[in-house]
Amino acid sequence: MSNTFAVNTTEIARHSSDLNLIAGQIQDAMGAMRRKLEVLQGTWTGSASGQYAALQHEWEGQQENVRRTLENISGALGRAGSSYQQTEQDVLATFRH
Repeated sequence: MSNTFAVNTTEIARHSSDLNLIAGQIQDAMGAMRRKLEVLQGTWTGSASGQYAALQHEWEGQQENVRRTLENISGALGRAGSSYQQTEQDVLATFRH
């Protein structure tokens, strides 16, 4: 088992930011789609309409899970990058005496 590692905190921060941006884009796209589908629902009646509404609700829940997961990964990457930077600063400080 190796005790060697290297990390690029700039890349970690960039990916964290990218994932957060993508999560926001998913939320925006979901909102736009929901607004369009509400128009459809307003003109559609019957049992097929009810089944469609149930599937749409399920889909929205799954998309929300994806968005939330991306935000969680983004946050974890951000915290990891900060932790690596702080550790590097702490180690550097030990050699400045």
